[in-house]
Amino acid sequence: MIDETKNTFKVKTDRGVKIIPKRGVTFIFKTPGHGKIKVLGDKLLYTPEKRLAKYGRWL
Repeated sequence: MIDETKNTFKVKTDRGVKIIPKRGVTFIFKTPGHGKIKVLGDKLLYTPEKRLAKYGRWL
């Protein structure tokens, strides 16, 4: 991930930069311990600063 807005993630891929909407999408993030976290994109529909204030460090 190279950037984030309130409604999208900007991700660098082998084929260039892709803009992915958050609304209606389920994301699976890999964690450093080789685990995975599933997050509904609708829960991420805030700017990063407001999301931290609303949910704290973890969703």
